[in-house]
Amino acid sequence: MINNKSVENFLMFFAVIAAWLPFFIEKIKKRKIYIKVLSIFANREIEYRDTSGTLIAKGMAYCLKITILTNKDMMIKKMNLKLKYPILKEEIDAIVFNGKGFTRKEQNGKYLIKVKTTDYIQNKPFYKKNEPYAVYLTFIINDPEGKIKDLINLEYIDLEFVQPNNRKTKHKINATEINSDDIIQIDYEDFVKIT
Repeated sequence: MINNKSVENFLMFFAVIAAWLPFFIEKIKKRKIYIKVLSIFANREIEYRDTSGTLIAKGMAYCLKITILTNKDMMIKKMNLKLKYPILKEEIDAIVFNGKGFTRKEQNGKYLIKVKTTDYIQNKPFYKKNEPYAVYLTFIINDPEGKIKDLINLEYIDLEFVQPNNRKTKHKINATEINSDDIIQIDYEDFVKIT
């Protein structure tokens, strides 16, 4: 026979489980990142230097304006990028540069884009779940000999977000999300990166 005390204990146990269940589900669900590319700027002849003026990389540089959304709160310690071009067999490592900003001017002197320091993905280390962020991602492919300077069409971009606990979350931007007709090629003078 079931007594009132047993029913109360069962209900209390059930209430505790019900109260903590969303917390446990949130902890065990896999992090997903959703990215939409809004625009891409590319330049074939960029030199990336550190604050002391030392040359870090020279080659093709990209600036992507993206919207990023994640299903869990996320902190970013660093990012790793790999690019794949259709005519190359291997992936190429890209260097994410943490610029203080860049501007692009049109011929008539009007600004087409002006990126503030706080608008770079690597300068926004915390992303709240289910909140979209419009940010810029700038990176360069070290190609001092200019072997890939004529390549503009990408097959994909592999992004790896490294969190402070060194857990990694990956996202791939495929060619179908990057229309080569939308890639705006700009001259070196127009792609000014301030270190």
